[in-house]
Amino acid sequence: MVIYSKTNELNENSKSIILVVDDDPNMLLETSRLLSTNGYEVLQAKNGTECLKIAIPTKPALILLDVFLPDMDGVEACRLIKLEEELQDTFVVLISDKKNDSKEQAEGMKTVADGYIARPIGNNELLARIELFLRLQRSQAALQEKRTELAYEQSQMHFLFEEIDDVLYVSDPETYDLLYANPVARKTWGNDIVGKKCFKVLQNKNKPCDFCSNHLIFGENLGKTYVWEFQNIVNKKWYRCVDKAIRWPDGRIVRFEQATDITESKKMKHERDAYLDVSQDLIGTIGPDGYIKYINQSWMNTLGYSSEELYSKPIMSLIHPDDVGPTTKVIEAILNGIPATNFDNR
Repeated sequence: MVIYSKTNELNENSKSIILVVDDDPNMLLETSRLLSTNGYEVLQAKNGTECLKIAIPTKPALILLDVFLPDMDGVEACRLIKLEEELQDTFVVLISDKKNDSKEQAEGMKTVADGYIARPIGNNELLARIELFLRLQRSQAALQEKRTELAYEQSQMHFLFEEIDDVLYVSDPETYDLLYANPVARKTWGNDIVGKKCFKVLQNKNKPCDFCSNHLIFGENLGKTYVWEFQNIVNKKWYRCVDKAIRWPDGRIVRFEQATDITESKKMKHERDAYLDVSQDLIGTIGPDGYIKYINQSWMNTLGYSSEELYSKPIMSLIHPDDVGPTTKVIEAILNGIPATNFDNR
């Protein structure tokens, strides 16, 4: 292996490695000097076997491959190069001394050669062609690297999603196509749901749902999380849904939903409320904001207000003025984690 490299006045391609393969020593030397003088790092090989031996460990950006070699023709060498995983990003350009070798050119391109140069060719034109091939090679390598990154990100995301016990799905907000569904979702609605319309699969509708939350997580609400509860009309289960727009590995902004089955807790709440409603005691809960969150029927019967009226009032508006102070202290203590005590109110 012979390396030519010019160390001063290097152009933007100075880091590009080019492997020149030619059994003609004069042509090999001439081409190598031209490329080295113009800032490329140059490797040399005299046949196909030597080409592969040098290319695999060095991974050149470009291989200029003579069509006629002593041990194998350039087409066969090109085919072997393309089979090497380490050389997937390497561009292979076939070079022939025949001006009108259309048959060889066509055969070479079929073997996934990335270009073809016919000799004789002027130095300036040769350099221009090589620069063009290198631009294409860098673009292709960057694209492949991005694809690899996206595939890795997607596999990592899928791995995390697959392990969660809640229903998870991802859909395209424009087409409503399901892009992903985890095992829980597939078990519930079918193994073949990815690629189908979310409204058809999840809700058995023929058009987007009128309760769809897309407008609450996209547009001006991008970045916000929307939490809501809903009873699915297909399986009749209740879910607490967490919706958010996320970036999918392919760059799209998509809809992500995590739905936790709360059917049992809903059933227990219903049974609890039914039990509390027949109690003669006034039973209720108050939120940190001071407003009533739940009251049983005895409140309405005792105070003469409807439930809507009571839910709209702060609890202190229902307390006797002389009891506001002591009641406020008890509520503050409860909010600070101090166990509740019994106390009397008028």
